Amino acid sequence: MSAALVQKRGLPPWPEIPAVYGWLALDGRGNWLLRDAYDPMRFQRVSNPAFNRYIASGYVSDAQGRWYFQNGPQRVYVRLHRTPLVFRFEDEGWRDHCGQRAGRITAAWLDEAGAVVLRGVRGAGVVDDRDLRFLADMLINAGEDAAGLDSYGGGLLLRCKIHDEGQAEFLPLRPLRESSFERTLGFVADPVQDPISR
Repeated sequence: MSAALVQKRGLPPWPEIPAVYGWLALDGRGNWLLRDAYDPMRFQRVSNPAFNRYIASGYVSDAQGRWYFQNGPQRVYVRLHRTPLVFRFEDEGWRDHCGQRAGRITAAWLDEAGAVVLRGVRGAGVVDDRDLRFLADMLINAGEDAAGLDSYGGGLLLRCKIHDEGQAEFLPLRPLRESSFERTLGFVADPVQDPISR
């Protein structure tokens, strides 16, 4: 139940509950990981489908680019191994690891390890490495294509379908180092507690 709904119904407000840091993580394939209570250096994959859906249903970001899971009145900040979202190719389009459609893809990057990152309506996400095969038919070499794409100046282009209109547009596949993901894509990989609120 949201805080707004609690107030609307005249119920007592939720108590101030501190946010949680360092207990939930997201790996590069879109798996939720929980910290082991007995070994804080170890994370275990969440295997319960219902719990996975519950986390995904409350997964959003704040104004600082920190992604979190809203668990009732409490925010559980997520440590990101790669990017805030992980895209998979389903139903002839891209969906994030929470099951939401990527919507219109507005930018695409290729990192030094061969990972592809896309920006959709909810934010940036790496393509699940198991779905990279779907990109092969979407890549075009602008320097060699005869369809008038030389205005892009050569290099690889990603042909993306705009979901609502069924049209395709071309996006340059720009290089991006993994070390620059946070700064360029606008997220915080490892949120830490604000020292003022401790």
